[in-house]
Amino acid sequence: MSEIKLNGLNSNYGFYQKDDSEPAVKSDVQKSEPKAPETKSVNPDKVFDALDVLGRQNAINVQGKVSIDPKDYLSEDRIASIESSIAEFEKGVEKYANAVREEFGGVFSEDTVLAVAANAFALNA
Repeated sequence: MSEIKLNGLNSNYGFYQKDDSEPAVKSDVQKSEPKAPETKSVNPDKVFDALDVLGRQNAINVQGKVSIDPKDYLSEDRIASIESSIAEFEKGVEKYANAVREEFGGVFSEDTVLAVAANAFALNA
């Protein structure tokens, strides 16, 4: 099988190519080992103060729970459809959660049981 070359590139994209240039000349210059940068002693209180300032700058203002009225955004039939879907989801997850609890006993935390059950329900829904 022939090899197609385009402007010095071939099917291996330049990997495993032999270098046809002249061999490198060994130099008598010895390489010095890299030196670690000098470290300065820093007051830990200043570090904590700087981290505190950064944390405050990046803090998200949380307003807490805000009640939202779905009737402002959805029609009555859509709200009923969503409520029935949620009820079906909760019933299905509870079915799988009971199976996980029965199979594995108290090995997993309740959050893990519900996560596994929700994943199983979503895969089989």
